[in-house]
Amino acid sequence: MKCIRMKQNGLWERPSLKEGITIKVGLEELSNILSVLKLRKDSYKHSYIKSS
Repeated sequence: MKCIRMKQNGLWERPSLKEGITIKVGLEELSNILSVLKLRKDSYKHSYIKSS
């Protein structure tokens, strides 16, 4: 999963320039995240290691 955001100058971060964050999640974690987004669960908490 790649997370990008808009910079202060109005342009989006570009993963091809190594901007943004890459998050690796397993299928079980993805399932839990989707359950929260679909309001089936109240919350989900997990810590992750930031890859470079």
